[in-house]
Amino acid sequence: MVELVKPALEHLPSYKAALERGWSPDNVRLMEATREQLAAIEKNPTAFLADLDDPDAKGGPITLPDGTKVPRLPGSGAGSGTAKSPARSAFAGSAAPPSCRHMCSATSAMP
Repeated sequence: MVELVKPALEHLPSYKAALERGWSPDNVRLMEATREQLAAIEKNPTAFLADLDDPDAKGGPITLPDGTKVPRLPGSGAGSGTAKSPARSAFAGSAAPPSCRHMCSATSAMP
């Protein structure tokens, strides 16, 4: 059974281990995103986790691959919130407004 958990220091070692084994949070940028996340974890684990859990979208804007800057969507999850990779995991929409939930398969059935 899969259990979704809020990003926290106690879970970071297993997340980092998955990255080190070759898992990527970004199905387009693959290893580039993995390397960015490993570097961010090494630099500041607390800031890395804070970027993953931003239910009020207080973080800065996200830069899309074409260079366009867009406001950060509220959400939490184990995806990348870096400027180069705004992708988040499917469960990231759990804190998204109802109007955005259709974009996230894990929350599409939520009211």
